[in-house]
Amino acid sequence: MKLVAITACPTGVAHTYMAAEKLEQNAKKLGYEIRVEKQGALGIEDRLTSEEINDADFVIFAVETAVLEEERFGGKMVYRCPVALPIKENTAFFNDIEIKAKLKPIVETKGTKINSKDKTLKQHILTGVSHIIPIVIAASVIMGIARIGGMIYGVTDIWDAVHADASGLIPFFHTLDGMGGTALGLMLPILAGYIAYSMAGKPGLASGFTGGMIAANIGAGFFGSLFAGLFAGYFTVFLINKIKIKGAAASLGPVFLIPVLSVLVTALMTQYVIGYPFTLINEFLINFLTDMSSGSVIVMAIVLGAMVGFDLGGPVNKAAVVTAMGLIVDGVYLPNTAVQVAIIVPTLGYGIATIIKGAKFSEGFKNAGHASFIMGIVGVSEGAIPFTLANPKKLVIVNMIGCAVGSAIAVGFGAINSIPISGIYGWLLVDKWYFYVIGIIIGACIVAAGALWASDSFTGDDVESLI
Repeated sequence: MKLVAITACPTGVAHTYMAAEKLEQNAKKLGYEIRVEKQGALGIEDRLTSEEINDADFVIFAVETAVLEEERFGGKMVYRCPVALPIKENTAFFNDIEIKAKLKPIVETKGTKINSKDKTLKQHILTGVSHIIPIVIAASVIMGIARIGGMIYGVTDIWDAVHADASGLIPFFHTLDGMGGTALGLMLPILAGYIAYSMAGKPGLASGFTGGMIAANIGAGFFGSLFAGLFAGYFTVFLINKIKIKGAAASLGPVFLIPVLSVLVTALMTQYVIGYPFTLINEFLINFLTDMSSGSVIVMAIVLGAMVGFDLGGPVNKAAVVTAMGLIVDGVYLPNTAVQVAIIVPTLGYGIATIIKGAKFSEGFKNAGHASFIMGIVGVSEGAIPFTLANPKKLVIVNMIGCAVGSAIAVGFGAINSIPISGIYGWLLVDKWYFYVIGIIIGACIVAAGALWASDSFTGDDVESLI
């Protein structure tokens, strides 16, 4: 059997490449030919040729986001699944393909009806999320550098306009902070724009960006922008399917009527219909989180930490992380603090366990543990997956407890992480970073203790089947 595949996850990093590697390994075991294209943080890597696509018996989309240039696969039989599925199921993954389960032909979108329901709502939203992550991280780090620079000069409010005419490097750091803030302001338009893009292709970008910008301007926040993007996508799809002009005037549809109508109607809907209730909801949420008592803050941290630890990059994890990231633009940082601690607690924990009690682990798991420790240090959660899969009944609970405790300690003692970075290179940008690090260490030690408790699960040499 000849196969081609595309892998893509919301961050475009770990799961994208792990799924590709698993597909290649397990196809080889079964004697299948396969070529995998990665659509990650760097765009399309190992691009499939038209000949490879044409010769393939089946196409695999192991993705959580919209497939780039999906029209290349027009007429092929396609198996869609979450990016984590080939990571978890090993060679059994290919059984569904062999019996042709869940297979459906893709038709070329040019000149045909577009159906936005071909993809799930989750995929549309995660496509938007995957595009905001780089801008949020870059903007936040730039602002963090500016604020650390200001602190060197004793300035704790470097963003204040009074520092524009100060002496020394203070005006530079003030300007740098403003640049980061401008970049961060692109977050909501990008979110809405690429949600609409996932649903309607390039015609959805203009109305999506417009809706997201209006949502940001009226204070509708993350969720207002999200719904503006969904409306823009659905309405653009409706226009594409309904506006059919033939003959010499055919170009009026895509060039004039569709963009004008989609932008105008999305702008009006966001301003006067979608925006109002979400502005109220956003204001309530901000006030509620800002006014929380210390006890309530700890409960929030426990809940968010446990959600992150539950499925290590899955839908529950993503719900917590994406919500926390969305609140950053509104100046609410405690949810982000909780989730950024939790992201790396399990990976560090399993790494610590293999370092301090290596004799309890097979050589394969020991090597995986050393890699997991490094992944934890740089802020990647996927290193914990093979350990958790070895004994999920015990270790999912261990992960949740470690993440919840670590998050609660950091937040409860006043640590504030205003940037969506969990790796060590962002720790010094955290207010009261020492409590933040203490929370990470204690949470990781809980996971390490849990790993040693379940160490009988790590004595085999089949770790490769779990990675």
